[in-house]
Amino acid sequence: SYTSRPTDTFFYPSQMLSSLETFWRCSTGCNVYLTPPDSQGFAPHFDDIDAFVLQLEGKKLWKVYAPRSEREMLPRYSSANFSQGEIGEPVLEVVLEPGDLLYMPRGTVHQAMCVEKTHSLHVTLSTNQFNTWADVLELAFPEALRRAVEEVPALRRCPPPDFLDNLGVAAQGGDEGEGDEGAADDQTSRRDQLLGVLNELASAVMRRLPFDAAADQLGARLMKQRLPPPPSHLSSSKTSTGVTASNGVTNASVVRLMQENGARIVIEDETLAVYHSFENGRLYHMEGGDDEDGGDDKEDDDEFGVLFFDQACGPAIEILLFSEDAIDTGVEIGDLPLWPEDVKLETVRRLVGAGILAVVR
Repeated sequence: SYTSRPTDTFFYPSQMLSSLETFWRCSTGCNVYLTPPDSQGFAPHFDDIDAFVLQLEGKKLWKVYAPRSEREMLPRYSSANFSQGEIGEPVLEVVLEPGDLLYMPRGTVHQAMCVEKTHSLHVTLSTNQFNTWADVLELAFPEALRRAVEEVPALRRCPPPDFLDNLGVAAQGGDEGEGDEGAADDQTSRRDQLLGVLNELASAVMRRLPFDAAADQLGARLMKQRLPPPPSHLSSSKTSTGVTASNGVTNASVVRLMQENGARIVIEDETLAVYHSFENGRLYHMEGGDDEDGGDDKEDDDEFGVLFFDQACGPAIEILLFSEDAIDTGVEIGDLPLWPEDVKLETVRRLVGAGILAVVR
């Protein structure tokens, strides 16, 4: 836990958040809350993030409650405020003092209030928002359906005329009363047939779920949202990267990654895209990685945080971004499997210019 008093040391949230994003591989936020004495913060509720509450000054009483039902466990969205009668008795009641840390998993119902005659200052670190298996599947399903529609003619056929008569709320069954049992059996049989067809078609979609592509989309989103790595986390000084350094790249140059896991390759519309966080700013953290410094040296053809290449560059870029040499001693440009030479040099220069690679020598 954090043991130093705020008045005794400097606190650099951006560096800490960048470190946590590197470790957790998902976006991490930070909010600061100052609460006057004898007052309460928010009403009882749960959040859509994992929360680490770090008390900096004063004291605060926290009441933590069990999930009200399985449906509310690990939610993807925060709740509305609850009344006291809706949440029952707390499973944990604790006063946080400076240096104390409280962890609450996503969906933990909680409320907090200052103790008598004492203010409170605390930091809440948040992570794992929209970082679930459901989010992976949410990205995969649309592409799976698109692929299946292209490949399975049965998906492109029209449903029969009696489809709407046998499916829907009115056709779900239940108490049939004293109607014609034979007719009801016939309708049930027809309904089961139609459901069987739909389940078979749904299976055709499921077999085409592109999990690798979904992971790439999730990784690209992280690269847009995360903080840029602080200088202490870089393998080389910033003078060895950027547009000026890229101008000196030759076939004999050696380059290496500025930070491991700082870039992600994604295939988009038959084009190889390299997403990275090196141009992200702090102002729009978790909102898209917009550049905040003007970016006068930026190439006109590139967006901030992403470079586009021909897929033929893929093997060489994989070596530059993911090989052991790229992380350790560096890669000599002349050894890259990419021709002609001017394309090879231009590819490396763009990666150096974006801050992804550093020139070692």
